[in-house]
Amino acid sequence: MSRDPGEAVRRHAIRRGRVAPGTGDPGDAAADGVPIDEAADAIGMARDNLRAYVAEGAIPFRSSEYVDWVQLADVIAWDNKRRAKRSAVLQELLDEEPWDQPDADGRTS
Repeated sequence: MSRDPGEAVRRHAIRRGRVAPGTGDPGDAAADGVPIDEAADAIGMARDNLRAYVAEGAIPFRSSEYVDWVQLADVIAWDNKRRAKRSAVLQELLDEEPWDQPDADGRTS
């Protein structure tokens, strides 16, 4: 199940007090991005793991003096693609024929 990046950004902005519930668009607050640690928390990933993906270039970021910033919508879209790819690979493995075929006695070798 994919998550809507726009809806996630709106909910995150509401939680952070950047926009009042029911007012819709978080406006410029979303354009500023969020710290990498907050983005990791938002997608349920370990902070160090998300930092590693960002460092290898999977997600664009910008740095200020003490904080690395990412766009939450970018992180959620990347996470949706990553989850879809993982699901497809797992399904491919599940669809494979078993390697061990039973012999004439019904035993697998």
